[in-house]
Amino acid sequence: MQCLTAAKLPDAPPAAVRPMSDADWAQVCALDTSAFCADRSDLIAALRSRLPQAALVAEHNGRINGFLLGRDGRLANDLGPCVADSEATAIALLHA
Repeated sequence: MQCLTAAKLPDAPPAAVRPMSDADWAQVCALDTSAFCADRSDLIAALRSRLPQAALVAEHNGRINGFLLGRDGRLANDLGPCVADSEATAIALLHA
């Protein structure tokens, strides 16, 4: 699938979205394990290195409550996985 025009997302809610750092890694892995019900730390580490500019986290009250990763593709870059505690957090990550 290919998106030729940008989708209109709802206005991004206020959220602290920033680039993922090494210090975030334990919380990112814990959030992913909770959402996926399995340890995918090796997979998400590989994805983090494939498209570093897409590696983002959302933070609320000092806690990571969402993350986004991406990967380079042959024709286009892909976003995902996107793991968030709410739809609003996911929209903020995708908006960023």
